Amino acid sequence: MVGFALILPLVALLLIPACTSTRNVRRMVTEANLASLSPELGLGAINPERASGADTSWQEVSRRIQAFVDAHPNDKATIASLRLRQALMLLHNKQFNLAQATFSEVVRSDLHESRDKALQDLRADLLWWYKIADGRIPADELPVAVAAQNRIQAVRATLGNRADAPVADWLAIWQAWIGLKAANDEQDNPQTRRSYLTNAVNRFATSLPAGETAAWLTATNWPPDNIKESDLFGGSLRRHLRADTLVLGARTAIESNEIPVLTNDIADPYFRRGLFQRP
Repeated sequence: MVGFALILPLVALLLIPACTSTRNVRRMVTEANLASLSPELGLGAINPERASGADTSWQEVSRRIQAFVDAHPNDKATIASLRLRQALMLLHNKQFNLAQATFSEVVRSDLHESRDKALQDLRADLLWWYKIADGRIPADELPVAVAAQNRIQAVRATLGNRADAPVADWLAIWQAWIGLKAANDEQDNPQTRRSYLTNAVNRFATSLPAGETAAWLTATNWPPDNIKESDLFGGSLRRHLRADTLVLGARTAIESNEIPVLTNDIADPYFRRGLFQRP
C-alpha cells in the first residue's frame, strides 16, 4: 500500500459576497484560504502553502474571526461565510473536533452562495476524508467511500454558475482521489480495485470542459515554465496540473496494489496515455 497525502487545497477562491464585505473581512478570508492550502503532489518547487502572506497561523485567523463575530452578531450572512471558512481551515489543519463544532455553527439558510452551501452540505464527507486520507480506508468503510463519491457527484451537479467553477473543479478532483484511494487500499478483490480506479479516472475525465483533454494531448512546453502561484487558482492550468497528479497517483496505485487495469478501461485518450505510456 502507498500512502496518499492530503493534497487538496480547501477554500481557495471562496469569497464573501461583496455587499457584506469589508477590508477586514476580506483579509480574514484571504488568511483562512492561505492557512488551509497544502502542497500539491508533483508541483516541485511550486508550493501553494508558501503563498505570499501565508504566515498567519490558523489559531490567529480563528481569533480574528471570533472577534468579528463578537463585534457584529447581527451580520448573519458574513458570520455564516466566515464560520464555514474557519471550519475548512481547521479541518485542513487536522483540528477535527474544532472543525466539526464550527461546521455545526454554520446556519445554512444564512449562506447566500451555492458553492458555500455545497461545502456545508458535504461537511460529514469532508470530516471523514480528512481523517482517513493519511491512513488506510478500513474494509468496512469502503462502502462509505463509494457513498461519499456519489454525494459529491450530486452536490457538484448543483453548481452551474461561473463563480462556482473553482469549487466544482475542486469537488471533481476530491471525488477522484477518494475513488483512487479506495482502489489503493482495497485488499481482497483485484476486480473491485479495478472498478474503483477506472470509475475514479473516467468520472474525473468527464467532469472536464469539452475538448480540454484533447488540447492537452497536443500541448507543448508542459509543464510550463515560470508558473506563478496566482496561476494555480482555477482554470485549465489548475485542472491540467491536478489531472497529471491524479495520473501519477493512479499509476502508483496500479503498481503497488496490483490493480489489473486494461487500456480499454480508460475512456479518455489523455488519461489512457498517462497511465499506459511511460516517458
